[in-house]
Amino acid sequence: MQDSDFYWLCGLLEGEGSFMKGPPSRPQYPILTVTSTDEDVIQRVSILFGVTYCVVRKRQSHWRQSYSTRMHGRKAVELMLRMRPHMSKRRQEQIDIAVASYEARPNRGASKLTENQVHQVKHLIWESRTVRSIAEECKVSVWSVMRIKNHGAFPDII
Repeated sequence: MQDSDFYWLCGLLEGEGSFMKGPPSRPQYPILTVTSTDEDVIQRVSILFGVTYCVVRKRQSHWRQSYSTRMHGRKAVELMLRMRPHMSKRRQEQIDIAVASYEARPNRGASKLTENQVHQVKHLIWESRTVRSIAEECKVSVWSVMRIKNHGAFPDII
């Protein structure tokens, strides 16, 4: 991101942005979001974020159409930390809260499965066991089993 784009984005987010910790279902998943009735502005932000944008449903028929884009997780935290020195005290406090929720997350999604656990999970998948029963028997999360089963995690372990 060029400096001119970065400072433009800082100014826009100071006035129109939201720096938030994640929702109750994913509290350690910080979000950086902006909404505007100017589609060209949101399109530019989405390009800078490296994400898409969406049309926001009008709640009242006489309201102007608005557009929104968001960034979340590690990339959002990195951008928040880069922007923090350029933001107002109120925005800095919001950034601090969002970043703190991210830092509180143990291992930030990095796998802590042992090679033996992965081998055992794959063996039980091959036996057509349910995801939940595999997770319980191997003492791992359902999500870890799903990543191995559906997304090919740990392809080097047989």
